[in-house]
Amino acid sequence: QKMPFKKGRTAILEEDVQRRGGELPATAEQAERAEPQAPLVMAPQRTVLGAAAQVKGDIASEEPIVIEGRVQGNIVCSKQVSVTGVVVGNITCQSFSLNSGKVKGDLVCSGSARVAESGEIEGAVTAQELALGGTLKGNARIEALTHLFSAKAYMQGDLTAGRLGVAEGARINGKVEIVQPEGARPEIRLAEPAAQEPGEEPAVQEEAAGAAK
Repeated sequence: QKMPFKKGRTAILEEDVQRRGGELPATAEQAERAEPQAPLVMAPQRTVLGAAAQVKGDIASEEPIVIEGRVQGNIVCSKQVSVTGVVVGNITCQSFSLNSGKVKGDLVCSGSARVAESGEIEGAVTAQELALGGTLKGNARIEALTHLFSAKAYMQGDLTAGRLGVAEGARINGKVEIVQPEGARPEIRLAEPAAQEPGEEPAVQEEAAGAAK
């Protein structure tokens, strides 16, 4: 009886190899390499606070955070923060998503922030981009695009943004300021004055021109 060729967990019977029409590897290293290896799949790391979780205190993480429960404290995260529960405290993160629930505190986001129709933020928002479908009660300073993408979108506060898109039915109750890129001159277009009767003073045109100076 022929002895199996072994190294570690590898065992190849010569007679079995010959029966399948193959050749016995000359060395144990070749035998080990001949075995098919399953691909290694690395699951992304993230912290999940379930719906029953209640945390009192600050949270700091270098991995994405999913909050389904309630957090009373400030959150600092170098990745994304996703909320479907309640957060009472300030949030600082790379990107932010409020799918449902409420955040009562200021949001500082170095990337994009999105608030779904069933989400509400009560606090100031600073971000690169903002997609608002729910409610924002607080001032917002957005470097690039602010998009009120839903008819249910409502903002109560002053908005400073690079660009603004508003869906039909969305509302903003506050002052809106569109900030031009540095060095660019704001473009002002005056409406064409209506036809006037002879001898009538062009008061409307003069008033608009004075406002543009």
